[in-house]
Amino acid sequence: MPYHRSDSQSTPPETLKLPDGDLLLDRNIKFTVDGRGVGSGDHMTVRHVHGNEEDVIVTKDGGHLKVSRLVPQIRIQSSSPALPATSESGFALADVDAATEKRMLALYKMFDKTR
Repeated sequence: MPYHRSDSQSTPPETLKLPDGDLLLDRNIKFTVDGRGVGSGDHMTVRHVHGNEEDVIVTKDGGHLKVSRLVPQIRIQSSSPALPATSESGFALADVDAATEKRMLALYKMFDKTR
């Protein structure tokens, strides 16, 4: 599932400062789903004070919130004598375990309390 942030999105992400890091939330991000169509969800980044980051997409699935991890991908096609090498990069969405989903949804719901 390639993920593409719309360049037309001009609003800055919502941010929350926590003692152990920062949360950033871009709402209503569009992404392609296996080349078949476009989905949308909220992109949340958790920036920990120790430097690591967690990127997830929160979508609605059957009325319930679902968390998927953003996984970077790079595709490289080797060259042949007649053609140059090509590469492309993007992101895929991967499932998360139940504990991670519960933690991420608790963080995500903190944004609703600030509205």
